[in-house]
Amino acid sequence: MSHIVLRSSLYRSLTGFRCITRSRPVLLWLGVLVFASGCSLTPVEQAAAPIVGGEGRATAGSIARPVQAEPMQAAPGQASESVSQPPAASEPNQAATDKPDIGPRMDEGRPIGGVAEPARPVIDPNRQASLGRSIGQFQTLRFEQLMGWQDDPLDAALLAWRRNCEAMVLKGQPFIRLCEESEGIDAQDSNAVRGFFERHFEPRRLVTAGPSGRNQNTITGYYEPVLKGSRTATDVYRVPLYKTPADLVTVKLERQYPALQSYRLRGRLVQTENGSEIQPYPSRAELDTQGLLKGREIAWVTDPVEAFFLQIQGSGKIELEDGSYMRLGYANQNGHPYVSIGRWLVNQGELTLAQASMQGIQAWLARNPHRQNELLHQNPSMVFFRELPPTNDPTEGPLGSLGVPLTANRSVAVDPRYVALGLPLVLTTRLPGEAGQRPQAITRLVFAQDTGSAIQGPHRGDFFFGSGPEAGQRAGRMKYDGEMVVLIPKGLQGY
Repeated sequence: MSHIVLRSSLYRSLTGFRCITRSRPVLLWLGVLVFASGCSLTPVEQAAAPIVGGEGRATAGSIARPVQAEPMQAAPGQASESVSQPPAASEPNQAATDKPDIGPRMDEGRPIGGVAEPARPVIDPNRQASLGRSIGQFQTLRFEQLMGWQDDPLDAALLAWRRNCEAMVLKGQPFIRLCEESEGIDAQDSNAVRGFFERHFEPRRLVTAGPSGRNQNTITGYYEPVLKGSRTATDVYRVPLYKTPADLVTVKLERQYPALQSYRLRGRLVQTENGSEIQPYPSRAELDTQGLLKGREIAWVTDPVEAFFLQIQGSGKIELEDGSYMRLGYANQNGHPYVSIGRWLVNQGELTLAQASMQGIQAWLARNPHRQNELLHQNPSMVFFRELPPTNDPTEGPLGSLGVPLTANRSVAVDPRYVALGLPLVLTTRLPGEAGQRPQAITRLVFAQDTGSAIQGPHRGDFFFGSGPEAGQRAGRMKYDGEMVVLIPKGLQGY
């Protein structure tokens, strides 16, 4: 979900083309570049920046993504429907869920619309891992200073770590050594698991203040939707989900401009009197009403609102008529900024802030079915999917931006500018209780495996609750303060 992931940037219009960027200096630089070229493909080719059409992002599908839960935002697919976070449209190359370009968002070069074959990993034991540098500042702690650390039962924690290893061993040492050692640990022995992380990792609290001056994290939630559907249209299944359009062009700039490696330009080629130019891709409303995606259907479901929320999350499962499941992951996005329909309803006076959750939005639509398209078309962003390989492991969630399956209650989406994907964290927050019950305080070992367009800044996290309607209910009510302490491997250089 290819849920990414990212976040202080806004989509801007540069000579009529929407770009994804994260900071004003880079925005100005990119603006000069695109303005100078008139958004023409020629200068891009001269710059040796590849032009990729119909590809998914380089992330394993993240949810990628969300992304966040629709009430707060998610990644994925997009930002979660949370009205408390302004939806930004930055997109890390590490992936993301549309978590609009996110990133979550993602698998570039893999076949779209078919099941991707896993690449054969190449592990170099002499390579030293480089995760880049966090733009945040850290305070070193000791494990005994982490309140609640000893109370975490660590169920499924080693499973999530081993999934983490699928990606991290490719980066080099010390992850190769750590992953090899962890293979000998009994996953049911919480003391052995705890001892492994205490021996090999150093806790560091992120102390960088966010834009508001806050040092406290805001933790939201996301999940993997499970919808009934079909591979073909029927009288019951009439609402399409789409794979990446053949004419969607993604321009990657990093080969010539390394500082822009996290950014993409999206649009379509149009022949003009001045030659071929990239112009903005149609919005959600245009795609819906003009039938521009006919022939690109990847699956069909019953409810357009459920289809919309599936895009918000960035990935999901389709239960087919024969009882089997089709797994969908984030592939790409149409280049338009994500707009929170929850925030729009609040601004229109239709809902209060407290009501603008996923459940509240669905209830409003049930009361106002005639305004369904009016509401959904407020978000011009459209997410496209790809089919993921089937799995027989019920604990395996969608692929996150790291490229590994997410694990319920052990995976989180972060802003990779501050927390590198693949690092463990100790999360302290609260989780929604059952109906009528108070929130539950928790301290939990989690892993930064996803990104999301609403997960921006040093103090934002998105907690993955798992798959299905119950996970969706909890994710929809998740929004609490919290703290994330990053665990840095001893021997990791330069972070």
